[in-house]
Amino acid sequence: MTTEKPSKPRVHHLVQAPVKPLDEDGVLAGVSGTIVWLVITIFLGLNLNILETNGHTWWFWTGVVGTSLGIIGTIYVWNRGRKR
Repeated sequence: MTTEKPSKPRVHHLVQAPVKPLDEDGVLAGVSGTIVWLVITIFLGLNLNILETNGHTWWFWTGVVGTSLGIIGTIYVWNRGRKR
C-alpha cells in the first residue's frame, strides 16, 4: 500500500511582462542584410585580382551566394507579409 503525500501548489517567481509583440515581417532585416552582402561582393569583385593571386576567390563567390540568398529571402518574406 502506497501513501501519497499531498502536493503543494507550484509558486512561479518569474512573471512574463505584458509586452505586445513587434509587428515585424522581416523585410527590413532581409533588405539590410542583402545590402551588406551586395557591398561586400562589389568590394571583393573590384579586388578579384588580389584574391586570385592569394587563392581566395571563394570569398567572392561566398558574397555572390550571400547576395543571392538575401534577394530570395527578401522576396519570400515580402510575399508572405503581403498575404497577411
